[in-house]
Amino acid sequence: MNLENVIRNINSFNPEHTIYVKGAWIPQAEAVVCLEPSNGQVPEGFEYFLEVFLVQELIEDSKNLTVQRIIEYAQNDA
Repeated sequence: MNLENVIRNINSFNPEHTIYVKGAWIPQAEAVVCLEPSNGQVPEGFEYFLEVFLVQELIEDSKNLTVQRIIEYAQNDA
């Protein structure tokens, strides 16, 4: 699944899960959504992006929010 698909379908994910991305943070980047491991390690080859609940709140607050804007938020404001 890519990051754009995750963000577009964010309400289908458990708010307690976390989004991880492999490679450059672009809409087409490979993404995985899962519980954050208790030991804090991320899935191999991936890096932390944002928590699902946070993306859900961002979209709820601004219905016209683009995938690119969420990526920019993760890069600059999170």
